[in-house]
Amino acid sequence: MATAMIISGMLAVICEMIRYRSFQRGADAFSVFFEGMGRQFVNIVTLIVGGQMFAAGLTQLGFISFIIDGAERFNMGAIPITIIMTLVIFLSAVLMGSGNAPWFAFSELIPDIAKPLGVDTVFLAQPMELASGIGRSMSPIAGVVIAVAGLGDVSPVDLVKRTIPVMIPAYVIMVTSSIVWDYLLRALI
Repeated sequence: MATAMIISGMLAVICEMIRYRSFQRGADAFSVFFEGMGRQFVNIVTLIVGGQMFAAGLTQLGFISFIIDGAERFNMGAIPITIIMTLVIFLSAVLMGSGNAPWFAFSELIPDIAKPLGVDTVFLAQPMELASGIGRSMSPIAGVVIAVAGLGDVSPVDLVKRTIPVMIPAYVIMVTSSIVWDYLLRALI
């Protein structure tokens, strides 16, 4: 992906050099490209660090232990925990405007949650990762939502109002199909 971006950027610089017949103007265009990448990199790293701090805070407050203990106390099993954890990561993605930040923050906790439940890590990880992407699509502060809203000349909130009726059923279908698929797969193997 990064290679494709660099190659595309260099191709654009060559086109700018030909267009303006100036190496300097092409180089200036390339520096704008890297400045934009740098700004986005800062935003992404900040979101990921913030998400990891959020997950660490939940761990320190005993949220993860509370979920595991509650699951054992009420004999909940893996399915309710999967639903709870996908909801946590889904709502975190909506609030943060990023699918990566909550995923990176909570993904390292998954083995600790899956082990006491007696399920494979992927049973929890796969729907959680997908929930983070669905949640990002519903966030008015997500970069992609802001970009698409700008292209459509509408506010990000108006765009999200259109995505919510689609993304909520998508979330329900994703969680349901993930659980069904994982149980079917476990029964067959």
